Parts: sequence; C-alpha cells; structure tokens
Amino acid sequence: MIDAPLPADAKIAPLRPSRWGNLGDAAILEATIQGIRRRLPSARIVAFTLNPADTRQRHGIEAYTLLGFSAPDFLIREPGPASAPGDLDPASPPAVDPSSAPGGLRALPGHLRRSALGRKLAGPAHLARDVPHLARSARLLRGCSLIVVAGGGQLDDFYGGAWGQPWALFRWGLLARALGAGYAFLSVGTGRLSNPGSRILVRKALGLARYRSFRDEESRRLAGAPELTRSDRVVPDLAYARDVPARAPTLRTRLTVGLSPMAYCHPELWPEKNRARYRRHVETFAALAADLLRDGHDVVFFTTDHEPAALRDAVGEVARIAPGLSGRVQIASLASLDALFDLLARVDLVVAARLHGVLLSHLAGRPVLAIAHQRKVRTLMDAMGQAEYCLEIDSLDPGDALQRLHRLAAARARIERSLAAAIPRLRAQVEAQFDAVFGPAEGRQGMGSLSSPAETASGERPRKADANR
Repeated sequence: MIDAPLPADAKIAPLRPSRWGNLGDAAILEATIQGIRRRLPSARIVAFTLNPADTRQRHGIEAYTLLGFSAPDFLIREPGPASAPGDLDPASPPAVDPSSAPGGLRALPGHLRRSALGRKLAGPAHLARDVPHLARSARLLRGCSLIVVAGGGQLDDFYGGAWGQPWALFRWGLLARALGAGYAFLSVGTGRLSNPGSRILVRKALGLARYRSFRDEESRRLAGAPELTRSDRVVPDLAYARDVPARAPTLRTRLTVGLSPMAYCHPELWPEKNRARYRRHVETFAALAADLLRDGHDVVFFTTDHEPAALRDAVGEVARIAPGLSGRVQIASLASLDALFDLLARVDLVVAARLHGVLLSHLAGRPVLAIAHQRKVRTLMDAMGQAEYCLEIDSLDPGDALQRLHRLAAARARIERSLAAAIPRLRAQVEAQFDAVFGPAEGRQGMGSLSSPAETASGERPRKADANR
C-alpha cells in the first residue's frame, strides 16, 4: 500500500486501448485527465494508447504506443508527421508489424501465418518487438508515480487475443513494479477471455495492482479471481465524470430520433466476421428509420466510433426501401465529444448499439433504446432501471423496436427525471474514487493512497486497507 500522497508534480501514466475516434474511449480518458488535473494541477500526464497521434491531438497530452507490436484486430499506429484523428482508417495496415521483426513470420506464407503453428510462432516474434519497446517505455516513465488502467472493458481478448490487451496489462504491471510505481485498475469491465492464456495474464496483471475496481459486479465475477478481487470496489464507468457542456433546451414540434448503428460483424472491420449478421443489423436500423419517417418523425444517423461503413450502408438501405423518404434522413459526422453532445441536445430519443452510445446519451439526459451486442450493454441498462428498453441485436425486429420506441416516448419525462437523479450519484462515486487514488480535490488534505476496499452503489467513501493481499 502507498501511504504517502502523490507528489504535486507526479508523473501519471493512463493506459487505454484507444484507437481511431471512439468517443467512449475519449470520454473515459478525458474524465481521467480531468480527475487528475482537478487534484494535481502540476501533474505530468503521459498516456499509452494504440494511436498516440490521435490521443495527443484530441487530449493535449503526451502519448506513446501501448505495445511494440500489432496483434490481429489490435493495431498499433506509431505517430507520423501528418497524423490526425480523422485520417487513420481502422481497416488500414498497422504501422508496427510483428512479422517484420528479426526472426519474425514474414517469410511464412499467409496461410501458415494464420495456422495454429503460425499462432504459436507469433509469440517469439511479438516478444522480439516488445522487449525494446519496454526499454523505451521505462525511459519515458523514469520517475513515474502511478500507472493507471483507465476504465473501459480492458479485461478482454476480443481484439487481438491473449497477445492484445491481456499481454499489455501484464507487461505494464511488471514495468510498474520494476520502476517502483503504483499500478491501479479504475472501473474496468470484463468482456471475453476466451483462452487460458488470456485468463492467466489478466489474473497476474490484477495481482500486480495495488488498487482495483470494476465497473459492475458481473465484471468482477468474470475476472475469475475471487480470492484476489472479492473485496475490490464496484465503481461506475469513468465516463460518468466527464464534464457535459450545458445546452439550452430546443423547442421541437415533432420527435427527432438519433439512430446509432455500428460495424457489428462487418467482414473487414469486426473480429467475428459474418456478412449476413452485419447486413441484418444495418437493414434493421434502416427499416426502423423508414418506419419513423413514415410516422412523421425526424431521423439522424450517427456513430460513436469511426464507422463510416455502418452509416453509409444503413442510409443506403433507407434509400432502397423508402426512396421517397430518404431525402429527410440526416447524417451527423462526429469528430469530438462536444460534437456528440451538440447532436444529443438536438434529439429526443436515441437508438444505440454501442455501450458508450447508450451511456453518453444517458449522460446527456436522453432516453435510449439499447441494442445489445454484448453482456455489458444489458448490464448497463439493468443498472439504470431501463431493462425493458434493451433488445438483443441478433433477434431485433423493427416492428418490436418501433413499439418500444413509442413506449419510450410516452415515458420520456419520467425517464429524463430518473436520469437526472441517477447521473450525479454515479458521477459522485467516480469522483470519490479519484479522491482515493489521486488525492482529494479540495486542498489535497489527507492521503491519496491506493487501496482496494469494497464499495457498493451507495457511494460509500473508501477506507484504508492493505491491497497487497
């Protein structure tokens, strides 16, 4: 346990697998940065992400690559002189290629690289690239006080397998220990840990931490280390602490519905590739849009990630099935969180497939019909008392979705009051966690120590405890 407060000029390193314009990632990292700066204005913040050029421009902080190699669907992009948030395509080849390492896999034919043998040989190639990267990271973090795994669903191998985020979390924990820095997990979620290697790496990484919290109880359970995590806190998603600009209410004579599909199962952009499921997803959103337009409502399509294909295909399908109405479809291209909140101020209801499409809409006070592609979306809607407005993505029927939207519109005032009461409570819990980890915001009296006492949704303030169990 760290008993002394963090120094006023502490060097703090947030870790996020942030990529190319995912606004959920941006909200989590912005909330973390704001939380640090409110408590330690002179702190030096050095982030490690998948796309440091985007991180630097979007957040105005130092940023470097999370790993020294790319894994499948876990692409590392070293910053270049012309890099900007809008010009990096998730489908483009990674700038750091493990097969180019000395003794790597470039000499193998493509089918062998993708085989079981190729996957086994990938480990030495990855390590060959990561050892010098670790040395560089150690130099960058000399004098670091704290390495922070900053929220989100980071206990997951859906992107990159065990050599993606599980390996990253483990090796950063080892680096923290070597540097004498603290290592903390803040409000992390557990997704898919599909193989024993991923589970081992995640548990070892959690064991290296001096502080841990999970964003929901099920994530703590799915981490699979009850002897280690049973006393860890459950603290809501860090994005709840992101400042939301005040917006004047807009008077509208008819409903405007924001529709936010995603590249679910896209054969080029999603780890699980299934063209039929992707087409069904965008066709369902298009059918819902056509029904809303026929009923006289306005529709605006948007995404909270860099997914132009999903927008293009959904809007194209509206033009095919309702050519006379497609001219009324609006499309919003959102490059920043402020642009997203500007849009949400103009809509009355949201239909969203991504977790943070739901959460950020709630943060803006907008009722949401959630389309769940993973457990985390259902968990969020349950926690917000909105389970009846959560539908499964693969069984979604446009007629059922339209009926739920009518019910959502009828309950709109009640739901907005519920959100207005819940969001400050959730934010207070995240801020209390920031107090525990970075030091209190008010004058910094007391200690900014790292510990892992349990906390429930009541927002009870943490007590001292030895986290090195």
